[in-house]
Amino acid sequence: MPDDDALRKTAEKMDVAAWTADSGDVARARDLCAEIVADRTRLAGPEHRATLQARSNHALWTGKAGNPGAARELFSALLIDLDRVLGPADEWTLIARNQVATWSGESGHVEEARDVSAILLGQQTTLLGPEHADTLTTRYGLAYWTGQAGDRAGAFELFQALLVVQERVAGPDHPETLAVRRELVRLADDHETALALGRPVLRDHRRLLGDDHPHTLLLRHNLAVSTGQAGHPGNALALLDQLMTDQIRVLGADHPTTLGTRRVHAHYTGLVHGPEPACHLYTALLADAVRVLGADHPVTLGTRRETLDWLAEAGEPGNSATSSSTA
Repeated sequence: MPDDDALRKTAEKMDVAAWTADSGDVARARDLCAEIVADRTRLAGPEHRATLQARSNHALWTGKAGNPGAARELFSALLIDLDRVLGPADEWTLIARNQVATWSGESGHVEEARDVSAILLGQQTTLLGPEHADTLTTRYGLAYWTGQAGDRAGAFELFQALLVVQERVAGPDHPETLAVRRELVRLADDHETALALGRPVLRDHRRLLGDDHPHTLLLRHNLAVSTGQAGHPGNALALLDQLMTDQIRVLGADHPTTLGTRRVHAHYTGLVHGPEPACHLYTALLADAVRVLGADHPVTLGTRRETLDWLAEAGEPGNSATSSSTA
């Protein structure tokens, strides 16, 4: 029989781990939870619910601490045991399957994330119903990972079907309905369609969330890019000018999102005003990207390549900062 007093002490330790995670130190929470898993396995056995719960928390905090691959492995092993011990229809088993899909995708195994989401969706549709909130969340995940796996058209169709249900069940202004509409804008197969879908979505985001909400700012960025790619670089540059001002005010000049907008802004500045002003913007941006993100960050490497391209367009040689390794 498990030692109830000893198990209660592990519950108190789990509370400490949860508070530690809530305070932002998820790595320490992960390490505390690993100790709890060992303690509960010794006290109650590997199949006791308390042990299974601790394993779930440990896997979650492992992923949130920055190791999605390890989280995927931990949740996959846990899912096997939950399927065997509690059965595939148990709530904990469904949650673990969802976590396998999430961390598979986050670790780059997007086809696995898509396939696991499809299995989970079938189970939830049967057990919970097709319009249950968890079922709709999984439908979103399936559509998202379908797109990430390379099938943008299939993802668009899945999101279109989901939007009909989401609007009926939750209403047009629900945050998850807005999320589906954002995905449709992102996945549109041409820029005119993206603009046609995106403009009313942006109006609703401004009405419901305000101009400074991250989702609103992201939509403004995407619509500016679509405007430029639809053949209107001057209009795109005007939109990016205002967006960049707002992002610097709301997020700060060094925020990665702001840096991304500055990169697009520099590109359209070159298209509209020529290479010389683009070179000035790109050179300043590259220095900031190196300082904030590091010399080997993908954004920094891409910015360096584009800076060299615009310098070549202007007939100017790159200096030591711009001509560093682009590997």
